[in-house]
Amino acid sequence: MKRVRNFAVSILLGWVIVGCDWLLSPQESTVTSVTIFPSEAEVFISNELQFTTTVQGIGDFNPEVTWRVGGHTDYYGSITSYGLYAAPDAVPATGTIVIATSVADITKADTAFVEIVSGISQITITPSRTKLLVGNELQFTAVIHGSDGVGQDIVWHVNGVVGGTEPCGYITIEDKPFGPREGLYRAPTSVPIEPCGNDTAGQVLITAVSAADASKSDSAIVELFAINSVIVSPQIDSMFLREQEQFTATVDGDGNFIADVTWLVNGTRGGSERYGFITESGLYTTPFAAFCYDDGLPEEAVVTAMSADLHEYDSVSFIVLSGITDVGINPVLSEVALGDSIQFKVIISGNPIDSTVRWVVSDCFRNGNSSEGGSEELGTISKTGLYVAPLTLPSTGCGGFTKVTVFVQSIVDPCQNAMGIVYLIE
Repeated sequence: MKRVRNFAVSILLGWVIVGCDWLLSPQESTVTSVTIFPSEAEVFISNELQFTTTVQGIGDFNPEVTWRVGGHTDYYGSITSYGLYAAPDAVPATGTIVIATSVADITKADTAFVEIVSGISQITITPSRTKLLVGNELQFTAVIHGSDGVGQDIVWHVNGVVGGTEPCGYITIEDKPFGPREGLYRAPTSVPIEPCGNDTAGQVLITAVSAADASKSDSAIVELFAINSVIVSPQIDSMFLREQEQFTATVDGDGNFIADVTWLVNGTRGGSERYGFITESGLYTTPFAAFCYDDGLPEEAVVTAMSADLHEYDSVSFIVLSGITDVGINPVLSEVALGDSIQFKVIISGNPIDSTVRWVVSDCFRNGNSSEGGSEELGTISKTGLYVAPLTLPSTGCGGFTKVTVFVQSIVDPCQNAMGIVYLIE
């Protein structure tokens, strides 16, 4: 009986010793879970978000974690050792994952999903559709809406290619801070044979894409054209005063070219009082009087149709006739005593619209000191041609101060004129 009691005491003491050893020895440290907060988040480009973790475990475990961003590139943003996430400057093509991993046990980790947003609501391009002559330039403007000054950069595409290509043209960028972005498009030198981003040949697709958010873009269409020739009809030799002629211009070109022309008369758009006027539709009206050069020779009227590109044109030149074939004066030579008078007569040949004339007295043919109606020094002449000699000889002149010249000129045709010589006798 004594042996049994001693054996029981021995077993009990063993249990006590083992239990004390278990109580006195340190427990094993174990991380059981890592939880990130927030687990999902929306962050604007170039902004920051603070992540935190809750680490659970057994024993005296290490609660520290390491942070990283999925993708291991700045394209998805970056994160500090204490969980401060910095979003990238542009929206990634896919969502971003933030990973927190236990330092004590790398098998224990958690992830959070971050959606990067730009805040850009839309992009608009102006002009949205236009025509452009090959070889020319056109300024586009892209306006970014809703970004509050963040992510203002634009990437310009021509036919889906950044910056463009030779067949479709190129576009360059001119940055302006916090406002519209301007792209200068330079058209190719010929109309593209193949479509440039659109189904129709000759049309070029210009696209402005947000550099911060590739999902936001807007496009414009440029219709390229070329003008090859302009032909004006009818081709005429002459017209009479106060007549009208309807001119037409036939324009040939490539692409959806502009067939409109600008009409000019002797270099002036729409014409002038001297050379006549022309409407936007090409209806030309001759002037009220014929016109000539300073030497008296007839000057031609020139009607020109100028293409929209200002490079191609065609003209028709003709004489504007008054119906007067000749103007004569009688007498051609005469002698008049100082203070006396003589009657000149004008002889107009042809079929004039108006037979009105002007009388001029000069001291030296056409280039001398002249005056319509004459003067006290040279003598006077009435509208009917009555010349009254001066009381004294003129003090100047190219005829020895003893003669003056009387000119008669048609009002409606200054090119038609005649002159008579008057010798003054003391």
